[in-house]
Amino acid sequence: MKFDYQDGINDLQQSLLFLYPNPSFDEICIETSENQNHSELSILNLDGQELITSQITEPKTQPDISSLPSGIYFVRVTGVRTVRAGKFVKRKEVTGNTFLNLCKKTVPQGLVLR
Repeated sequence: MKFDYQDGINDLQQSLLFLYPNPSFDEICIETSENQNHSELSILNLDGQELITSQITEPKTQPDISSLPSGIYFVRVTGVRTVRAGKFVKRKEVTGNTFLNLCKKTVPQGLVLR
């Protein structure tokens, strides 16, 4: 008899979700650590209303959140076998190229949004 044992550690490492910069202004970088062939991105308000939805085809996506009012929002990425969630704060304005500079940098190892 053979058992297929999974300890969950590899599953956790494969389903990380990074949101940056946080707080955000006009756009937010949403980066996942697994292949996104059939994933859907949803941005929800505190009432659970879906405000933005889109299909994800790349590990990194940058939805436009400029039309959202300032506040706290949830991100849900639903894949074939996984659902990942996070939250971010939307602020009113940004100075300079802060967003562009942050999106070009890589996410530090071990940074997990909970």
